[in-house]
Amino acid sequence: MNIQFFRRLMLLAIILLAAACQKSAELTRLDETTFIQVYCDVVGYADIIEPQNRQALRDSVFEHHGITQPQFDFTVKHYSDDPQSWQEIFEKILIELEKRSEAADSIRTKMIAF
Repeated sequence: MNIQFFRRLMLLAIILLAAACQKSAELTRLDETTFIQVYCDVVGYADIIEPQNRQALRDSVFEHHGITQPQFDFTVKHYSDDPQSWQEIFEKILIELEKRSEAADSIRTKMIAF
């Protein structure tokens, strides 16, 4: 009976440890490059997507980049808690959006010329 109790206790400990590891993995901050790409994807398409479909867009972007909503939110909170960090990342986001805009303009120009 004592061995049975310890086996159950160990099993419970393993399950709790696995759940805790999974939860903490979800709350890791995204690396800067991934965050910039995800943020630009969400912001870049938000204006052309109907409001009722925006969550589906976000879910699709998160899945494409292999991240979760909690990771994204945790990263936003990290940057927003430090105005200097937010300003620095926001400048990089603007640069990326500008690059994307220029690439789209180039494609449009080529399509019109075709």
